Amino acid sequence: MKNLLFFGLLFWSVCAYSQKRILTGRVLQESDSLPVVDAWVFTQDGKVSTVSGEKGEFRLELRKGDYLLHVHKLGFKEVHKQVILHDDVSDIVLYVSLSDLALDEVVVHDQASEKRRKHSLQTEVLKEQFFRNNAENTLSEALEKQAGVQSVNTGVGISKLMIRGMTGNRVVVNDRGTKQEGQQWGMDHGLEISMEGIEKVELVKGASALRYGSDAIAGVVNIRRSDVPLEGELHGSASAQYKSNNSSKGLHASLKGNKNGLFFILNGSYKRFGNYKVPAERYSYNRYIFDLPDGILVNTGGKEWDAGASLGISRENYEMRLEASNYRLVAGLFPGAYGAPNSGMLDGYEKDSKKIGLPRQEVNHFKLSYYFNLFLHGRPLELNWAYQRNLRQEYSVIHKDYTRPVEHNSALENDLVLETYSASLDYRIWESEKVNYEAGVSFQNKKNVRGGYSYLIPDFRMTQAGAYLSGEWRVQEKWNLNGGMRLDWADYRSEVYMDTLNYDPYTGAEYWQRAFATKRNFLEYSWAAGLSYIPGKTWFLKFNVGKSFRFPNQAELSINGEHHGTYRYEKGNADLDPESGYQIDLAVEKKWKSWTFLATPFFNYYSNYIYLSPSAAPAPGVGGQIYRYRQDEAILTGLELNVEYRGLKNFEIKSAMEYVYNFNLDEKLPLPFSPPLSNLLSVAYEPKKVKGFRAVAEHRWTADQKLVDRNEKTTKGWQTLDVRLSWELRRKSSEWAFDFSVKNLFDKEYMNHLSRYRILNLSEQGRNFVLSVNYKF
Repeated sequence: MKNLLFFGLLFWSVCAYSQKRILTGRVLQESDSLPVVDAWVFTQDGKVSTVSGEKGEFRLELRKGDYLLHVHKLGFKEVHKQVILHDDVSDIVLYVSLSDLALDEVVVHDQASEKRRKHSLQTEVLKEQFFRNNAENTLSEALEKQAGVQSVNTGVGISKLMIRGMTGNRVVVNDRGTKQEGQQWGMDHGLEISMEGIEKVELVKGASALRYGSDAIAGVVNIRRSDVPLEGELHGSASAQYKSNNSSKGLHASLKGNKNGLFFILNGSYKRFGNYKVPAERYSYNRYIFDLPDGILVNTGGKEWDAGASLGISRENYEMRLEASNYRLVAGLFPGAYGAPNSGMLDGYEKDSKKIGLPRQEVNHFKLSYYFNLFLHGRPLELNWAYQRNLRQEYSVIHKDYTRPVEHNSALENDLVLETYSASLDYRIWESEKVNYEAGVSFQNKKNVRGGYSYLIPDFRMTQAGAYLSGEWRVQEKWNLNGGMRLDWADYRSEVYMDTLNYDPYTGAEYWQRAFATKRNFLEYSWAAGLSYIPGKTWFLKFNVGKSFRFPNQAELSINGEHHGTYRYEKGNADLDPESGYQIDLAVEKKWKSWTFLATPFFNYYSNYIYLSPSAAPAPGVGGQIYRYRQDEAILTGLELNVEYRGLKNFEIKSAMEYVYNFNLDEKLPLPFSPPLSNLLSVAYEPKKVKGFRAVAEHRWTADQKLVDRNEKTTKGWQTLDVRLSWELRRKSSEWAFDFSVKNLFDKEYMNHLSRYRILNLSEQGRNFVLSVNYKF
């Protein structure tokens, strides 16, 4: 049946017919009607755009419908105009007026953005320029510039997202319609997505389980598909980047084109980096102090490759795409952070070498997906199908004594292969001016096969299915309601694992049974309701309440081994129940003259929150301590506060503050791995006389983190300053962008409470000069 549906939709899409209309016009100055050159004209969520010519003229090729056109030009106020297009329309005039300060990025208020504004969930849209201006080491670190988003890092090449103090399987990353599936349960497992080539990201904080599944307790990072190029056009881009701290060099290129509705999009990137430096000469672990010559962390270099291709058809009433991507990372790990530190652990490593030795990670993530969007009776029907193969390998020297000898030439400690098949179908079943209803179903099957001389998680299979129904109701002009329900089912089955390298330390048996056969079946529901009150352009109020849940993952159920990168022996619990909780979110925005205030407080209550807890039991055979997964009653609450001021000529001042407080109600202790209070203050300057130039200074202040769990270290507060200069040169058919920045300008020694290297009292990366050049045509 699934194959018939797939090929039926494919045949339908190939046989469909389309016809587009032509819209032409001019962009003129309001004061004297002079033409405005190189103005950007946008519509349809930015999917259709062009640039005005020497006489201010522009031309758009559109499907029939109701559009809201937008004009953006540095030095001018943004303009919006409603256009109803049934036949060809010509000579539309869009008047623009001068502005004291150009906007940081283009914000397109089309039908999709208006829907986000009226919805009770607060959604932040980040565009390509945001990622270009925030040239961090990883996508997770770039998103840290948004209040409420943090990054759990391992050095400079590996990091994972944290939203409102929750990470791992509580954060959903939806990559171009496909939920990213890797080994995200591990604190030392990064996100297998390159930040190069990303055009738009929608960030939703708070429980979003109705459409994205039960894992979206903390929030969703929705990476949007690339826009379809205009008919008959060919566009491309190329960029190069250099970072001084670890001699990082990166290249990226993309190309997209469209002929007769058949389009292609190609992306490729490569990055090579060496050992990075910290502003410290020593580090310590368990009261022992170790030297760090010249502040260089040896064996922390790496390589990253990423390539993707999309082929598709775009017609008046449907769009179809077949997409493939492959991401590969080889990253060295600091030897002092692996196993038990000792005086000779750094011997044999070259300080200035880019050679990647042991220990190291090798990750390869392949993804193949099919997307079909059909306007059925004027309403979208979306089909997504995907296959993912995540290969994760950890290499290290044999760092502990086994009962039986391990092959002397074996360095593969963990070999995890995760294959995932997924499919979803979403349909807007009813749409009117006052009422909208949407329904969807989803399916996912995961299979994991393990290998290597060590053991963490067993072979397992997990099958999940879900269905949801949601609606939006326009009660009055200023009031909007939304809500819905979702039902999810999951079946988890893991295999027995017998450790043939060790006797059983508890019974003395010849082989150690590290995993038992486990069968669990789950069925849970969630619901959400929201209210938005938008009386005008100066302020709004949004309120959300809901029940959410999360199925326990494979590590929480079945892990049983020494996790060397985290200095823990971790043990799962096959009897864990689905994590269940209630969330309340509030968003209030107020604009007053040159000020804008946005406050988003939240409160989460969980009756059985799952977390790793240190126990009093010693680890079997290797010393140390056992950490067990357990469930306790807990609360997580906090606040994000964003303030903007535009009252100074040519200046823009922004402040983004975040605070998270959590508490284990059973243990009367804070939960582990919680981010501290932090504030990011930025000041931007754009002179009128130098078009496209922008200077930015960013000051990060972070408080002490003293709210820690049992046996978790506190962390002192810190401050850093970053500066950035950028210059954009735009022509009719091309664009150049030059960026120069200095990260950690004063080479400040500080420690990130969420860093995996924090247990070693290792400082974060020191001063870093970053230079990038971008070209578009």
